[in-house]
Amino acid sequence: MVYFTLKDRDRPLAIEKMVQACQKYLKGHPGEGIFARGPRFARFERGRGNPRRDFRLWALQVVFDSREAHDAIK
Repeated sequence: MVYFTLKDRDRPLAIEKMVQACQKYLKGHPGEGIFARGPRFARFERGRGNPRRDFRLWALQVVFDSREAHDAIK
């Protein structure tokens, strides 16, 4: 998992640009099992945990099916 706070965090176009860049440049490695990316969705907040909400967290997750596939990424 990699988490980002974008400089242009209040601009939906900047968030979408980051999502598309990850799709283009980071998806499709051999041995990739799961690839997920996207912004934090405020509608899923439940009012518990960290009360600070002045950020737009963006996340990237890549899960490989083996240690060898992970280690092959340069």
